[in-house]
Amino acid sequence: MGCDLNNEKLKKARENAGLKQHEVAKKLGITLTSYQRFEYGTRLPSLSTAFKLAEILGTSVDALFKNHFS
Repeated sequence: MGCDLNNEKLKKARENAGLKQHEVAKKLGITLTSYQRFEYGTRLPSLSTAFKLAEILGTSVDALFKNHFS
């Protein structure tokens, strides 16, 4: 069992919010590269960052993550 950020949903939520990657990064107080790693799936945000991200994008943390059950 694992929990992964759903990269496609993250990108879609950002686009639906009308934001560019650098704008989300600035609102989160992180570098553009750090945010891009979330969207590209090479890094997971901390729990507190995940909640801020969901708030910025007008969605829930649950909606941004996907669960895999064996």
